[in-house]
Amino acid sequence: MILLWNHKGLSQIDILGTLLIEHSVLSGLLQRMRKAGFIRNSPDHHDGRVMRI
Repeated sequence: MILLWNHKGLSQIDILGTLLIEHSVLSGLLQRMRKAGFIRNSPDHHDGRVMRI
């Protein structure tokens, strides 16, 4: 959570590189945080395939 608070607009790849965890672990964690209302994601302005957290 501190990483997301201090660095807004990260992609999942950015988060994975910093936390050094498996993609499946991060996906589940982000999904639970999204459902709880802790985070929102939006498409990247330059690459619509990338979601920014």
